[in-house]
Amino acid sequence: MSQPGDPPPFSSGTLTFLFTDIEGSTRLWEAFPQEMGAALARHDTLLRGIVQEGGGYLFKTVGDAFCVAFDDATRAVLTASKAQQVLGAEPWPESTPLKVRMALHTGAVESRDNDYFGPPLNRIARLLSTAHGGQTLLSQSTAQLVLGTLTGPESLRDLGIHQLKDLTSPEHVYQLEHPELTASFPPIKSLSTHLNNLPQQVTQFIGRERETVAVRELLQQTRLLTLTGAGGTGKTRLALQVAAELLERFPDGIWFVELAPLDTACQVVQALASTIGAKEQSDLPLELALTIALKEKQLLILLDNCEHLIDATAKLAETLVRQCAGVQILASSREALGVLGEQTYRVPSLSLPDRHRPQTPEALAQFEAVQLFLDRARLTRPDFQITAQNAKALASLCCRLDGIPLALELSAARLRSLSVEEIDAKLNQRFRLLTGGSRTALPRQQTLRALIDWSYDLLNDQEKALLHRLSVFSGGWTLPAAEAVCAGDAIEDWEVLDLLTSLVDKNLAVADQAEAHTRYRLSETVREYATEKLAAHPDDAQATSQRHAAFFLSLAQVQLQKLRDAEEAEALEALTKEGANLRVALEAAQTLGDSLLLGELALANGILHQRHGFLHEAVEAIELGLGAAVPAPLRAKLLLERAGLHADFNQPDGTRRCIHEALAISTRLQDALGVAHAQNLLGQAAMQERDYPDAHTQFLAALASFEAAGDQVGVAIVQNNLGVTLRRDRSGAPEDWEARATQAEQHLTEALRLRHALQDRRGLAETLNNLGVLAFERQEWEKANRYYREAVPHYESLRNTLGLGFMLANLGEVAESQRDFRKAVRLYLGSILLLEQVRSPLAQEIEAWLTRAATAGTLPSSELATLRREASLLSPEAQRGWALSEENSTAPLSHSS
Repeated sequence: MSQPGDPPPFSSGTLTFLFTDIEGSTRLWEAFPQEMGAALARHDTLLRGIVQEGGGYLFKTVGDAFCVAFDDATRAVLTASKAQQVLGAEPWPESTPLKVRMALHTGAVESRDNDYFGPPLNRIARLLSTAHGGQTLLSQSTAQLVLGTLTGPESLRDLGIHQLKDLTSPEHVYQLEHPELTASFPPIKSLSTHLNNLPQQVTQFIGRERETVAVRELLQQTRLLTLTGAGGTGKTRLALQVAAELLERFPDGIWFVELAPLDTACQVVQALASTIGAKEQSDLPLELALTIALKEKQLLILLDNCEHLIDATAKLAETLVRQCAGVQILASSREALGVLGEQTYRVPSLSLPDRHRPQTPEALAQFEAVQLFLDRARLTRPDFQITAQNAKALASLCCRLDGIPLALELSAARLRSLSVEEIDAKLNQRFRLLTGGSRTALPRQQTLRALIDWSYDLLNDQEKALLHRLSVFSGGWTLPAAEAVCAGDAIEDWEVLDLLTSLVDKNLAVADQAEAHTRYRLSETVREYATEKLAAHPDDAQATSQRHAAFFLSLAQVQLQKLRDAEEAEALEALTKEGANLRVALEAAQTLGDSLLLGELALANGILHQRHGFLHEAVEAIELGLGAAVPAPLRAKLLLERAGLHADFNQPDGTRRCIHEALAISTRLQDALGVAHAQNLLGQAAMQERDYPDAHTQFLAALASFEAAGDQVGVAIVQNNLGVTLRRDRSGAPEDWEARATQAEQHLTEALRLRHALQDRRGLAETLNNLGVLAFERQEWEKANRYYREAVPHYESLRNTLGLGFMLANLGEVAESQRDFRKAVRLYLGSILLLEQVRSPLAQEIEAWLTRAATAGTLPSSELATLRREASLLSPEAQRGWALSEENSTAPLSHSS
């Protein structure tokens, strides 16, 4: 029979589902674990056999629950009937009398990864939760399909219309009956049969499985639980759904109190009293009358949107928890109530895809934010689908809206007149675009701006000022950064921590504590809002930008000093974390008109981009600095950095022009190290032009200069370059090259020794690569392979995508030379993907190598396409591992002779 994980025999479309589970199984497991194990095994055997005989597809089991799909509703109902008869007739042990409840529902679903997805699955799960052990319930959609087809003893009893625990539209429920089955049950456990005033919802509750479980578990441990989170994250909807699932636990009901429309503190007590029917008495204050009314009750109170009346709500909650032992409170607020004994749970945004990775429609549909957008989109456009064309824009849209449910709903409503791609393109105007919510919703839920206005208006003046200034950060910030950038004009540096903590508590800022040092950030939506507010105060905006640029320039200069020593990887990581802030600082320096600041930040950004292999970005930054009126020493540094970039792009004229100008400046300033660096770059330029004698002369001069200055880093650089020059020089007879190759190996080995001593990881990666190339040219394949693989972790630690791309290409050459064409293809594919990330033109050259290896190994084009697609869907880190993996890469292809 079909097992969970087997390919489904029924494709997407309209199917009938049968869900089952055992009533009270948790209690039975705890009381009789050994007997329950044997009973459950028998249950599974019986049920699997009946499902197979009935033609069902068992696509999932969760504990003792079975999820089965049928392409015919009548077969599904008859299978359920037989299952109940067989299970009911089984002589279960007295200690474990298994009673199975079942539900059937029919609807349109989608098939993905041997599983089914769609609203019908949520609906049947809710229907099942209302049934009793031994009872089988049918939804109206299934009942309508079988009413005229049940010719045997099976029949349906109409149980009427019930509000299910999904809080959406009511369901007309039927009970399956058979002469051999129990017919009499208590009322089904729907909202309609329990005391409550939970409002019916008109849209599906999407995702939140983990959050629902977490909140339910917390409510078993505490009597006051507050759901916190930014506006629009779905706190209310989550609270309502959890409450609906807990109705049986509260014999005196669950009562929902909406506080958002209230204006004054006294109205809080009045609203709760009105909801539960407590009356003010002439001789008793209303709060005391309310306490007396609730003292003997067992109920759950939902206090929704407490933040604007936080003090009054906290006082009421504390009183009820202290004086009414059977009362539990589930509150929702943008900040905690601050009551003794309160447990808080921060409601996260919906799960999000990585917008920077390629996405297939199938993969994208697994994320909650996408599921919510899709569900709400179909309210506007019933034919809306995720396609290969709109998948990238949809992933970007969901991420830029931070997975905030309300923002996603407002954007989905725009599909009336715009495509997904157009909505995503307009999100830089999100506060104008995302309007037009439900006219019957609260005003703050009708536009994205109003949603944040609600939280912003509750801040004091200092909190507002800090929020404005925090908007200058991009990619997050640390506490020292916030203190340096945001203090001033009514905010002292020592006040920043408390104010920042308050913004975190109010869910306007986020504190990420995954590492040793807490890093803070604003969501994209809040940052855009705060940016607008800061722009309304031009003087404050300019002063804040100036402090931001100065702080990150200082940070960059400290870290750049470490880029050639043992701390290089840590320094590069620190710079990488602040890469977005450094770019923002550079843009600010242009606006501020500070030439020195602009030049220094341009150099820092250029070096950072170059280290990561983002050469075009590096050029743009350095050119900005060269275009400014900067002091001569700084201009010389910028020119040398630009010369190196010219060399990277094989532009010899530009290389030499920049070097000679820098050399002239350094000579005039009597800067010995500046002269040495220029001499070294002149050697590199000559080597690139294949003038190896001149390159050798320039490098020897640079070596002498660095040795005289006692600069071991420079000595290591030049020793490496001398080795490369000698290796490349092919003049003379073959034996002449072999002699030079031996000398080259000596220089490279000395460079490697020095770089090990200096713990220069970038230098080690470079020299190991050069030793690998030398070994490759000597046809010492294993030696080359060893050097290249030893270089990989150094490039990885430096996050040098360009260098990693080169290493994979070089390893591919080795594999191809050893006629292991499958491994070569994987390595070349990995190299191409990495080089494309940094827009390196060498990616096209490696494409030619890939074609050569695939042809030599007679690799079918279909298999190559599959490998390419497989690799493209991986993250950059996973792509490297995939390419370097030996698994499935060493099996020989049919070799050409």
